[in-house]
Amino acid sequence: MASDVKMQNLVTDVTDALLAGESVDNARRKHDVFSAEGQDLIELIERIHRSMEQVEPAPQFAKNLKADLLGEQSTGVVLRLRKLPARVQYAALAALIGGFVLLLQRMFLGESDTLTEETNPAQEKV
Repeated sequence: MASDVKMQNLVTDVTDALLAGESVDNARRKHDVFSAEGQDLIELIERIHRSMEQVEPAPQFAKNLKADLLGEQSTGVVLRLRKLPARVQYAALAALIGGFVLLLQRMFLGESDTLTEETNPAQEKV
């Protein structure tokens, strides 16, 4: 177990040195790494560090992550609808489509009915 702790400490020190842009020689000397296993581990850590490239997250991702972590609620209509159960979403969609159909019907068919009543005064309502 002591060797596991030593290896973990070595990995931590080497990783910290690489992230800080320093040489790993101090970590080698501090942990007396002269075995092939220790040298191979340090080489592996260095190769992994060289192969990794730093990437900045997208601004929208950072904004959403911050809101999630801080528990801020977004008040957008679409977000509020997404949190509703599926059957309520379907009912809202049906109401939206129905209202749109009624508006279109009134715009196109409703005006023609109004025009015929105005132009044909002979028809009287009983």
